[in-house]
Amino acid sequence: MIRRPPRSTLSSSSAASDVYKRQELNDESDDADSCVQYGDSEGRVFFSDYAPATFKKLRKVCGMDEEHFQRALSCSGEYRMKLTEGLSYCNFYFLDDPSFMLKEVHPAEADKMIEMLPAMLLHLSHNPNSVMVRCVGLYKLSWHTTQNGVSSTRDEWVLCMANLFSTNLRFHQKYDLKGSREGRCVTAEELQMGTQGDFTLRDYAFEELESVIEIGPDMSSRFLEQLERDVQFLCSQNVMDYSLLVGVHHRENGAEENVQSSKLAAEYAHVKSVFEVENGGIPSADGTKIYFVGLVDTLTSYTAKKGWETVFKSCLFDPAQISSVEPPVYMERFMTCARERIK
Repeated sequence: MIRRPPRSTLSSSSAASDVYKRQELNDESDDADSCVQYGDSEGRVFFSDYAPATFKKLRKVCGMDEEHFQRALSCSGEYRMKLTEGLSYCNFYFLDDPSFMLKEVHPAEADKMIEMLPAMLLHLSHNPNSVMVRCVGLYKLSWHTTQNGVSSTRDEWVLCMANLFSTNLRFHQKYDLKGSREGRCVTAEELQMGTQGDFTLRDYAFEELESVIEIGPDMSSRFLEQLERDVQFLCSQNVMDYSLLVGVHHRENGAEENVQSSKLAAEYAHVKSVFEVENGGIPSADGTKIYFVGLVDTLTSYTAKKGWETVFKSCLFDPAQISSVEPPVYMERFMTCARERIK
């Protein structure tokens, strides 16, 4: 759990004599997307805001209220940390306002976000119903320390995202689906936790417990068409290893309130897609469930390192079932799996 530092410690006010900015640019500047950095009076803590102008345009395209966004990030009394349930070893931070969340990302993912941001802005402008979870800000926190005369710096990159699960409904199961099988199983303990909604399950467990996402022929057709446009965009950006994140609410278990959410979620201003039908989700064809589905982890490039991972794992496992494959191959397998599972 991380508490927000007092305003006097880290502030964006240029009038404050004990705080300075290394660089500040307005939206009209040719260099408006250069990094804006703030620091404390002792030069030990720095906060960097990357591509602020383009991210602001992206939030506007998504219909987000800028004042609400700024308030959600700056006025949270504490940032509740949750360890990742995947293999990335990155943490999540939840705010008092459930509309947004923060995720720690690797430097390579941060670089990829900056690289593909203009194209992503264009894609979302043309695809308001995109099922990609919106990435709406990129920041870096730097701590400078000195111990025994040796100085060191610790950096932590964080990505601000719209919260796919911002709803007052309780999730009875959650799944992270890639369409591959290698490494996509869970332990017996994790499976038990997952059946209660306390752990995000993977492909094998989905096939056993859920099998398909039944939302009817019309809705499934529209969803798959949009999903294909989104993954084609990611493929054009040399991105792979993304997932379909699925949250399932069972109506027969009662519309229990999600204690991590609040009525603030209902006030979250944004352009609603055609897939936000009921409480932000898609009702099942038989009316017994509500599905929340979004495309996540969209910042992994197929680099030379990933290429060697492909070669190595292909020697150990079925090449058709490993996650690390070239973007076109990943896209085709992902869509084949999606068509089988979304009906």
